[in-house]
Amino acid sequence: MDDVEVYISETSDKSTEHGILIITDVIGHRFKNVQLVADTFAKNGYFVYMPDLFNGNPIPLNRPDDFDFPKWLSNYGTGVEDPIMEKSIKTMREKYGVKRVGAVGYCFGGKYVVRFLKPGQIDVGYSAHPSFVQEDELKGIKGPFAISAAETDHIFPTEKRHRSEEILKEVGQPYQINLYSGVEHGFAVRGDPEKREVQYAKESAFLQALQWFEEHLNIQRRLSLIFSIDYSDTLYTSVKPHLMRLPSFPNIIRTLYAFSNTTLRSQPIVKSLGQPLQRATIRSMPTIPFLGSLFSSSTSSSQKMSYPDERTPGDWQAVLNKEQFRVLREKGTEAPFSGEYDKHHPSQGVYTCAGCQAPLYKAEHKFKSGCGWPAYFDAIPGAVTRHTDSSFGMARTEIVCSNCGGHLGHVFKGEGYNTPTDERHCVNSVSLKFNKDDPVTGNGQAK
Repeated sequence: MDDVEVYISETSDKSTEHGILIITDVIGHRFKNVQLVADTFAKNGYFVYMPDLFNGNPIPLNRPDDFDFPKWLSNYGTGVEDPIMEKSIKTMREKYGVKRVGAVGYCFGGKYVVRFLKPGQIDVGYSAHPSFVQEDELKGIKGPFAISAAETDHIFPTEKRHRSEEILKEVGQPYQINLYSGVEHGFAVRGDPEKREVQYAKESAFLQALQWFEEHLNIQRRLSLIFSIDYSDTLYTSVKPHLMRLPSFPNIIRTLYAFSNTTLRSQPIVKSLGQPLQRATIRSMPTIPFLGSLFSSSTSSSQKMSYPDERTPGDWQAVLNKEQFRVLREKGTEAPFSGEYDKHHPSQGVYTCAGCQAPLYKAEHKFKSGCGWPAYFDAIPGAVTRHTDSSFGMARTEIVCSNCGGHLGHVFKGEGYNTPTDERHCVNSVSLKFNKDDPVTGNGQAK
């Protein structure tokens, strides 16, 4: 882009209708972590444009102790960055044909997402641990804005976060602020994956951004999450090199099993970063193989079977609400951590099918998995039927109600949970109803 180096990551079909402009932290656009973030957005259907903000002079990842940060920072500000932002947005819209622009700002970049969140510029904004944002800048936003915040952040401390909440309420635009415990400023790009809480927060922040754009930027408004693992690539984070696989960490895989149903095992192989990137437009890493998956199940063998309760779609629509019908009868999936029974752990009772009220799981079957959906290690005998769902080029095990065929979720084995069966039935809350008075006898039959 004129004399500005740009990292571009394209969608598989070269579409550019929806674009994401990534405004990096002070480590810059050549940092491998942020390039893989860009690639993952692209694999989810977004044309990604990430310019060099620092004219080839970002802060070194492992900078010396005597590095003069204030002096370096004095060379960059709105006078330097605003023209780059203007050129980038214009290029995305006019050269590449992007109709709607979303922007991601990490640390330093958060300020510029806020400054340009206006009609004709940035349509939807997201920032992780934003830096140096002024109150009047935040008051001026004209579009949806989401923030991932760190529990410990000297630049975006508690007081400023609370003040930002007040301003966003006053502004009246859609907003979201997620606070992640046990992490510090920079976790969303430079977090140490050897620390479980940091790894989880990093993965969740990416998912938060992706959901935000699917809700407010993509007119189809249906998440199409694509995640995989590539052991040939390495991401380095701080003084000590850490292998990072974005975004296929074990926690995110657990969270997204209901989407991808693909079991990935970590066998890290550490390699060097290789030769420095050359000047000119940098394209996305070509060696990253991605495994596609969607939230919902496609048509499976469960729809070809007969069940005792064989009501018509019209009959079901008459007794189910819209979300229940989407999940139970159209095999949809509710968003993680949103369901009524995700953190529901009674000492007794039974979970029944929300469609036909057939008993499915006892309270004693439920366990805390942290995956974002209700988890059960077993079901009432005969209550749940399994089918192989071979959609999207992978074998997945769908579970349905044996009485009505209503979609419940999927089942996974060998994840290492300390349960009697080493299985996890990952079930949508909306597919269930809870009865505190256990109506099931020992043989699984209703009383």
